Amino acid sequence: SLCEEESQQNSGGSKRSRSSSWSGISDKTVSLQASVLVGLLGGKASSIQPLSSGRGRALSLGLLACLCEQAPSAVVSSLLPALMSLAEVSSTTEGDESEKKSSTAAIGEALHAIVPAYCIHAHSANLSFFTLLKDFVGRIVTKERQCEKTRHSLLDHFLQALRQLPTKQDSSDAAASLIACVMALESYNIQLPRTDDDNDDSTMTNSNSALKKNEASESIRLLANAPTPMRIAVSLSLLQYAEKLMSSICSQSANSVELHSGSKLKVNISEVALLALVGPNSDEERKQLTSYSEYTGDQKRSILYLTVSLLQTVRDATSTPSAKKLVRKSQGNDVDLCLRLWQELMQTHVNALRAHSKLIANDVLEDFEKRFWVAATTATSACLENLQNILPVPHFLASVSSTLSEDSVDDYIRKKTIRLLSERVAEVNSDSPEALLFLEAVPELVSQVCVARPKITDETSLVSYRRAIVMQQGALIAIESFARSLYPPTDDSKLAKKASDAFIPALTSVTRLLGEGASSWIDSNSDDNNNSSYDVRDVECQLFSSAALCIYRLVTVLKARCIPHLPSIVTPLLAALKSINIFIGSTTDQADTTGKFLQLSILRTLSAVAETLPQFLLPYLPLIFSKNALASIVLRRGTAEGENSVRAATDEVSEVLATRTPIRQLVPALSQALGRNLSQNEEGSSWEEATSILAIMKIAVESSQRSELTPVIGKIFNGLVTSYAYELKKADNREELLSNTNKCLLALVMKLSEAQLRPLYARLREWRGDIKNDKDSSSSSHVRRSAFWNLSAELSKSLRSIFLPCLTSVISDVFDELEIAVSILCKGSK
Repeated sequence: SLCEEESQQNSGGSKRSRSSSWSGISDKTVSLQASVLVGLLGGKASSIQPLSSGRGRALSLGLLACLCEQAPSAVVSSLLPALMSLAEVSSTTEGDESEKKSSTAAIGEALHAIVPAYCIHAHSANLSFFTLLKDFVGRIVTKERQCEKTRHSLLDHFLQALRQLPTKQDSSDAAASLIACVMALESYNIQLPRTDDDNDDSTMTNSNSALKKNEASESIRLLANAPTPMRIAVSLSLLQYAEKLMSSICSQSANSVELHSGSKLKVNISEVALLALVGPNSDEERKQLTSYSEYTGDQKRSILYLTVSLLQTVRDATSTPSAKKLVRKSQGNDVDLCLRLWQELMQTHVNALRAHSKLIANDVLEDFEKRFWVAATTATSACLENLQNILPVPHFLASVSSTLSEDSVDDYIRKKTIRLLSERVAEVNSDSPEALLFLEAVPELVSQVCVARPKITDETSLVSYRRAIVMQQGALIAIESFARSLYPPTDDSKLAKKASDAFIPALTSVTRLLGEGASSWIDSNSDDNNNSSYDVRDVECQLFSSAALCIYRLVTVLKARCIPHLPSIVTPLLAALKSINIFIGSTTDQADTTGKFLQLSILRTLSAVAETLPQFLLPYLPLIFSKNALASIVLRRGTAEGENSVRAATDEVSEVLATRTPIRQLVPALSQALGRNLSQNEEGSSWEEATSILAIMKIAVESSQRSELTPVIGKIFNGLVTSYAYELKKADNREELLSNTNKCLLALVMKLSEAQLRPLYARLREWRGDIKNDKDSSSSSHVRRSAFWNLSAELSKSLRSIFLPCLTSVISDVFDELEIAVSILCKGSK
C-alpha cells in the first residue's frame, strides 16, 4: 500500500484517493511502517539490511515523507533516527552528478515533511527541538568528510522546512535556534593557531583567522537566505542570545545563562552555550555548565567567539539592502519588531560599554578578552548606526520619546538615546516634513535639562549628581544640534514660527541653568575650602560650557526673539568671565584647561550676542568693559595653544563689538572704561587693560563713517587725553601705552578732514598747557608735554605734508621746549 501511495503521489493522484487509502490503518501499523523505513535508511540498529542504492534510498525517503504528512503524531518517535540517517546518507552518497543531485532532492523533500512534523509533535513524545539540532545539525556541521556543497544544501533544506511551520513566530524562533546552534558548533570547532609566542593571551583576531572560510560564513549565509521579515525577527533573537552571554561573562556565574524561552522552538541560551563548550557528541549533563571563570582557555575563546559572531551576524543582517528597505517601509507588526530590535541594541550596547569600562578599571582581563570587548562594542555600535539611519522617523522618535519618558530606564540608555537622536537630527533638512516631527521631540530634551540633581551627602549621591549633570549636558548638546539643523534660514515661514515656539521654552530653561552654573562657579572660587564643590567642579564647568554653547546656537537662530532673555544671558556670562579671569590670573597652574574651556564658551556666546543683537547691548557695555572682563590681560597673554585659542576668540569678540555696536553707544562706554582703568586714585588700576580698550576703540573708529564720528569726537578725545596723561614708572610700559594711544588717534585723524584736524590738534595743544608759564614743572606737566610731542611726531611721520599747517602752529613751542631743556641741563652741570 505504501508503494501504491507513492506511485499515486508521483502520478498526480488526488488528495481524496490518498486520504481514502489511509483510512482504517491504525497508528501502530503506521509506526511499524515508519520503523521499517528508518531501518532501510540505516537509521536504527536492527536486523533490517540498509539499502545501498541511491534510488532505493530516495524511494524510502519519499515513503517516509508520506507517512509524516498523513500521520505525523504516530511516527514522531521514529523521526529523529530518520533524520540522523539522512545526515549519514548525505555524507556517503556516491555516484555520478545526476545521481547525487537526485539523492539530494529526495533528502530535501524528506526534510520538508519530517522537520515540520517533528517540530509540531515532538513535545507529545517528550522530545525537544534542541535534541534535533544537536544531533542532526551537529553531525552536519562537524562532519569532516562532508563536502561543502552538501552541507549547504542540507542546511538550506532544513531552513526551508522550518518556514513551513504553522505560524511566523514559530518559524522565526526555530530559524533563530538553528542559526545560533550553527554558530555554537562553529565556535566549538575553533582550533587556535599555536606558536612559540602564543599563550593564553592570544587575541580574538587569532581565533577569527583560525576559522575556515566556509565555517565563518555558514551562519551568515543561512541568515541571508531567510526571508527579510524573518531575518529581522531572527536578528532580534540572536541579539538576545548575545546579551545573555555577555551577562554571564560579566557576572562570572553559571546561573546567568539559565534562561528559559517561552517558545518550545527557541532553544535556551544555556543549551547554545553548552554546544559551544562541549560540542554535539558529548554525553555530559547540563550541570557541568560552570561559571565563566572556571572555563579553560579554549572554552573561554569559544564563548567569546560565539558572542562576537552573534553580534556581527546581527550587524550584517541589518545592513543588507533588503533589510534596510523593509525597515524603512515597515508597518504593523514589522514596526514593533524593528523598534524592539533598536531598543535591544541600545541596551546591549550600553551594557557592553559599561562592562568593558568596569573590567578594564579592575584590570582583570586577558589580552584576548580585551579584544573581545572592543569587538563587541564596535559591532553593537555599528548595528545601532545602521538601524537608526534607516528606521522611519515616526517610529524612531516614538521609541526615543518612550525611552526618555520612562523613569525606569537606565541613565546610560537615556544618554545613548539622546546621543543617537542628536546624530539623527543632523541629517534632517530644515524644510523637509521630518523637521516638524523632530521639533515635537524638543520638549522631551528640555525636560532632561530641567532634571533635578540630588544633594551631595555621600559617595553614592556624588555619583548620582555627576550622572544627572552628564544627562543634562547630553540634552544641551542635542538641543544645540536641533537648532542648527531644524531652524529654517528665513524667519517669515510657518516652519520658523513653529521652530521658535519650540526653542524659546528651551532657551528659558537653558538660561536658567546658565545662571545656576555661573553662581556655582563664583561660589566655588570664593570658598577654597569647599571640598564638595571641588569634587564636582569639573563636571559643573563642562555643563556650564555646554549651556553657553547651546545659548550661542539659540541666539544665532532666534535673533530678536532672544531680547527678553538678554539679562539672564549676558549678566551671568560676564560675571562668570570675570571670576574665571581672576582665578586664572591668580593661579600658578598654567595647565588649567577647565578655565580655558569656560573662557572659550563664554567668548563664543558673547560673540553671537554681539553679532545678532548689537543695538541692544547698551545696558551691558559698562559691564563688558569693566575690570577683569573682556579687556582682561588674562585673555590676551600666553603662547600655549589653548591660550592662543582664547586670545583669538577674544579678538573676535572685540572686533564684533567694535564693528557691529553703534559707535554712539560704544565710544562713551569705552571712554568711561579708560577713565576707570587709568584713574590715578584707584588702587590697582591696570594700564594693560587700557591698551585693550584702546585697541577696540581704534577698530571702532576705523570701521565708522566720518558722519558717525562727528558727534563722538569729544568722547574719543577725553579717552585719549586720559591715556596720554597716565603716569607709569617703567619706560617700556609707558612707551607701549603711548603707542596704542597714538594708533587710536591716528585712526581718528584719518577719518577727519583737514578742517577738522586743525581744531582737534589745537585742543591737544591746549591740553598740553603753556610751556613758558609752567614754572612749577610738575611731573604731570612733564607727562602731558612728553605725550604731546610724542603724538606730534607720530602724526608728522604718518601725515607728512598734510600735517605741516598744524606743525607750523607749534614751531615756536618747539624752541621754547629746547630753551627750557638747555637751561635745565646747564643748571644740572654746575
